[in-house]
Amino acid sequence: EEDLTNYNAEQIIADMALHYRLTDAIELVGSYRFGTGQTVFQGANRYNFDNLYMNQFKLEVKSPDFFIRAYANLENSGDSYDMRFASWNVNRFWKADEAWFGEYAAAYLGTVAGVDSANHTAARTFADRDRLQPGSDDYKIALDSVNSISDLTQGAKFSDRSEMYHVEGQYDFSNYLGDNIEFQVGGNYRMFRLISDGTLFNDIEGNPIANSEYGAYLRGAFFYKRFKLAGAFRYDKNQNFDGQISPRVALIYSSGKEKEHNFRFSYQTGFRNPTTQNQYINLNIGIANILGGVENTINDYTKVYALTNGTNVTLAGKDIYSNSYTASSVQDFRNSNSSDSLKVAVIPFIKPEKVTTFELGYRGIVNKRMFLDIHGYRNSYEDFIANTNVVTLLEGDVNDASGVAALAAGNSTVYQLATNATGTVTSIGGGIAFEYALAQGFRLLGNYNYASYKHVDADADLLPGFNTPEHRFGVGLGNDNLLKGFGFTVRYNWSDGYRWESAFGTGNIESYQTVNAQVSYKIPNSKVVLKLGGNNILGKEYMTSFGTPNIGSIYFISFTFDDLNDF
Repeated sequence: EEDLTNYNAEQIIADMALHYRLTDAIELVGSYRFGTGQTVFQGANRYNFDNLYMNQFKLEVKSPDFFIRAYANLENSGDSYDMRFASWNVNRFWKADEAWFGEYAAAYLGTVAGVDSANHTAARTFADRDRLQPGSDDYKIALDSVNSISDLTQGAKFSDRSEMYHVEGQYDFSNYLGDNIEFQVGGNYRMFRLISDGTLFNDIEGNPIANSEYGAYLRGAFFYKRFKLAGAFRYDKNQNFDGQISPRVALIYSSGKEKEHNFRFSYQTGFRNPTTQNQYINLNIGIANILGGVENTINDYTKVYALTNGTNVTLAGKDIYSNSYTASSVQDFRNSNSSDSLKVAVIPFIKPEKVTTFELGYRGIVNKRMFLDIHGYRNSYEDFIANTNVVTLLEGDVNDASGVAALAAGNSTVYQLATNATGTVTSIGGGIAFEYALAQGFRLLGNYNYASYKHVDADADLLPGFNTPEHRFGVGLGNDNLLKGFGFTVRYNWSDGYRWESAFGTGNIESYQTVNAQVSYKIPNSKVVLKLGGNNILGKEYMTSFGTPNIGSIYFISFTFDDLNDF
């Protein structure tokens, strides 16, 4: 991989805004933001993001009672490319697959003079002769050529010039309803235009995919003595899915002379629409084809495959949903050589994920020295969004022996599809955070978080991607003015190991621990605070997701101007 990319990460960002007071209470804001840079990105594969840039334009009118804002995000992938396909197609630029395998086979079978038969190393050395060497001019020419071609059978470039347009507004009636009532209404509209020329989404060059959604909400709160009752009601609709209603309610009780103890209970419902990639992605990652799970994507999808006998077949999206085995059962079949192991895949089209949450919590000041926040929750998911792997037949039928024959002949391919989990998915968790004021300005602080995930009737082929450690905790000590303007903070953090699941790969993340520290100095008779610090100062590298680089230490210096209002 190091021969295919530049590991330097860099970015340039800029923003500007013009504010104008239409009246004493109403303000007009126009802003522009720009960002560009390069880095390595991990998604389904690993990508070199080069000359990637994004523009955002925003216009807003706001006052204490209302706001209306509209903005547009316009992105361009620049010269970015998929490193997996870059590696394959640089080899093919040098020599076609058929030629390489033909030469290897001839040498291995002993038909090449000077090469011993049945010698794998010698046969490969013969087929590899004159291979392009990284760093050479010929290699650079090949890599540049491959990375400029968006057809993944020959190149590695992907094109993404997608756009998002959003408008939202809210009006707050609270100022007209008295001190004990809050009430707001609002809504939003969003439109995506997916433009990838078929390199990322199931779109066709010159014919972007348009997807829109809208929503509206009511939100209010009522105060009575030490009680606060808050609620919200929201409706959202995406063009590809049924409308979603998500009510929420919370009750807060405050006790103590200064209402320093606050107890809360909430019941919330929510939903998660499938992302634009969940709906429309069409990406060959080499080991599988990733395909969005909405019905119109499946109906519009076709792909030509070559059978092992040399003839071509056209696979339609509906064939994937009606003529596939589960990937795990195919693996079982290959291990056991028994067709009884095969299981026909039944895949529903993707739909929104819904969650119901109950939470209990407390936040307050204990004995005027300790801030304490404790909470616990239970999430219950319906139609949890996940990916599933299937093996689709290019000939034959999954319902008879012809499907087994197609598998044996190699006339099948792997698809990863966005879908929903069946059965019950629950998540239970909670946490505690505290900060205790010690003598002479010292502060002791810490936190602990717990999160568990359980999927009843889980399908072995589903990749739910919960990707969260079960246990995490941290503890720290600090003093902002230890000695004549000098202060410090030191913190220890620990994370449990966990299972990481994604389209890129699945593996275990080991537990890790870090120590973060900083010292500060407030310059006398000034508004300036200097800080010097580091994260993971012990230097032991760790990983937080499967397949990504290890994380080392980060050191920083900062200059902070305090109390800018006095300047």
